[in-house]
Amino acid sequence: MDRFFEVQSLEKVLGFAGDFPVKDTENVPLDRAAFRVLAEDIVSAENVPGFRRATMDGYAVFSSTTFGASESSPAWLEIKGTIRMGEIPDFELSPGTAAEISTGGMLPKGADSEPRMHEFIITLRDEDYAQLESVGLRKADSAMRIGKLFLDFGFHAPTVAWPEPLGLMIEPTESYTKAELDRFADAVVAIRRLITEHPEALLSAPHFTPIDRVEEVEANRDVCLSESLDELPAINLPRISTKELAKMPVDAIYQKIVEASKSAA
Repeated sequence: MDRFFEVQSLEKVLGFAGDFPVKDTENVPLDRAAFRVLAEDIVSAENVPGFRRATMDGYAVFSSTTFGASESSPAWLEIKGTIRMGEIPDFELSPGTAAEISTGGMLPKGADSEPRMHEFIITLRDEDYAQLESVGLRKADSAMRIGKLFLDFGFHAPTVAWPEPLGLMIEPTESYTKAELDRFADAVVAIRRLITEHPEALLSAPHFTPIDRVEEVEANRDVCLSESLDELPAINLPRISTKELAKMPVDAIYQKIVEASKSAA
């Protein structure tokens, strides 16, 4: 057994399986199979679902018409329609055509590719990091603090530090209207302005949520997994609700963030 106390390659570890052969097997109903280990692989005779589907939001295309396309030399395609998950497309694609498609949607006949269109990553420039470091915010902590500013503008905080360690992954879905996407873009520009003109605002973000920034260090040191309650706790209300934020111009929210950060200083 000494060999288990040394780091081994995956191939070598899998080879140990032969040292522990399966001795007894039995057939049991599916509802009694929980917490058991299969004696052998079970392979479905049919694909589920039984059709080709989109693995991400994007566009179903005839791939040969997009070969060599770039930002400076785009491929112009005619949009034949939109395909939502659960719908059966009533059209086929041919060279020069495409269809907007949601994750899980059935690829129409003729489609053999699905360029990703719905997500991207944003990062800061070196001068932006220098601006944040001037107020004591480390480069490694910047993405998390920027993410909290999205809450102040009434948006869900993006995924931070993955897959780019210093980036924010933005994933707008097909449920957004163009007006909402335009407002989101305006908020991103406003956040960049805050970094440039008022970097100290990131130190106290978020400013309008029911609670302030969680003290993660103290929470990890004094972990409370359960607590008895005699009555339901009071619900903390946001200082500015998301409904109110949605009605405010982005520039007005910008000014309120600046004011709130000065009050917190």
